[in-house]
Amino acid sequence: MFFVKLYHYRRSLFALAVAACLIQLVIFYKQGAVATPFFNYGMYSDRILPKPQYEIYKLYVNGVLLKGDDYSIQEWDKIYVPVYLFYSKDTVNESMVEFRNRLLSKMRLTTLQENNCFFENKYFNEAAFYNWYPKYLSTFSQHPVTNIRIIKQNYQWDGRQLQPAADSIVLFQQMQ
Repeated sequence: MFFVKLYHYRRSLFALAVAACLIQLVIFYKQGAVATPFFNYGMYSDRILPKPQYEIYKLYVNGVLLKGDDYSIQEWDKIYVPVYLFYSKDTVNESMVEFRNRLLSKMRLTTLQENNCFFENKYFNEAAFYNWYPKYLSTFSQHPVTNIRIIKQNYQWDGRQLQPAADSIVLFQQMQ
C-alpha cells in the first residue's frame, strides 16, 4: 500500500525506494541478512551464553584491589581498558589484520594483503607503558600512587559461577 501511494505521490521517490530495496535484497543474497545495520536480526535473535574461559586483570594500587563497583562506568573504563588493551594487543592485532585481509579480498584487492604485517605503535613499548600507567592512575586517586601491581587471572565458567582456573600471574609490579 505504501509503494502504491508513493508511486502516485512522486515517481522519482518511488524509483529511489524500489532501487534501495533491490540493492538491499542483493546485499542479503550475497552477504546474508546480517550484512547491514538496518536489519541486523542476528544481533538480537539469540541469548548470549557465558564463555567457557575468561581472562581478568586485577589491579592493586597501594596494596588495595581496585574494583569496578567503586567507580563510575566511565572512570572504570579509563582505569581498566588501557591495561586490557595493552596486554591483549597481540590478539587485537591478529583480528585487525584478519578483518583487513577479509575486507581487501572481498574488494578483490588481494595484492594489498600482508598477512605478517601487524598494526603497532613502535614508540609505545612495555617500558613506556609501565612508566606512563602509574602516572595516569594517579589522576584518578586522591592519594599518590606509591605502588602498583597488575595480575592476570584466568577464570572458568562451571555452569553456575566463575572459578579461578590456575595460579595468577604477576604481569607488573612497581614499588616506590
